[in-house]
Amino acid sequence: MNELSLAKKRINSLYRTPQNNIYSHRFFQDLCTGFSFVLGENTRENDFIYLEPAGCAIETLLRQNKHYNLSYEIEEVLYNVIGSLLRYGKAYLYLQPEYLETDDHSQKNISAVEMREILGYPSKKKSDTIQFYCKSFDGDVRKTELLSDGLIVFSLKDIGYQKNYFKKVVKHLGKLDTTASATGLLTESIPGYDFSEHLKQNRLKVLRETKEIGWYFGTDGLSDSYILYRKIQQDKLKLVILNYVVNKINHAIKALLKDQDAGEMKMRIKDHDYSQMWNDYNAGHITASELTRLLFSHH
Repeated sequence: MNELSLAKKRINSLYRTPQNNIYSHRFFQDLCTGFSFVLGENTRENDFIYLEPAGCAIETLLRQNKHYNLSYEIEEVLYNVIGSLLRYGKAYLYLQPEYLETDDHSQKNISAVEMREILGYPSKKKSDTIQFYCKSFDGDVRKTELLSDGLIVFSLKDIGYQKNYFKKVVKHLGKLDTTASATGLLTESIPGYDFSEHLKQNRLKVLRETKEIGWYFGTDGLSDSYILYRKIQQDKLKLVILNYVVNKINHAIKALLKDQDAGEMKMRIKDHDYSQMWNDYNAGHITASELTRLLFSHH
């Protein structure tokens, strides 16, 4: 087996799709997308993602290869990266520079930067480059060299989760799927067996399985307080993930452009102190309706 065949085998193993079940699509959709809708300020006038200061170097360079809304396109890249991070435990983003040579060819000036997710894994590292085996759009694998300063590696371990944490949660949820047996049990009369009680117990197990991340599948039978608590847990998780990704990108921007004033990525986030909001609710300072309005209001 040649070098690229081995690399392809490893990549297929690294990017093995999480178990597909009744919960999986909704689970990853809820946690990996909709950040601007859930966390963004209640305004239609300003972009959720923006670069500061206006007209900074990184904004100018990114706009060279963007033809539509820069904020929206960056957000889509972030969703892809976060999706890979939660599904596979690691994700890679590359700030790919394009160069404009000077007349005397003595140096290269960066004329544009493309921000994109790359699938694969790093191999040998040199002084300022990294050998990377990457998966192309047609499914083939190729070996390329990337600038070390432009390659950003994201790992779930950085934010306190094991590599396969979210994949395992989905796998465990799949074992609690009652739909496969529901039809037969509902149409057959089994003496002494209460299928509604079985559903209730499974629902409790789903909630226990996801208690650390606040995710829930439907609200039937849940109290207002419990729904609000889970909503806060999920929003806090999404905020941790988003801040982690954006902070690493900003660090790479400065390293790539060799300029502390190159500009940075910012987000227009709701000014929520979740712990204080929950404490105020429990103390009776705000009602369930008021807390619901704060948490679920969207632009």
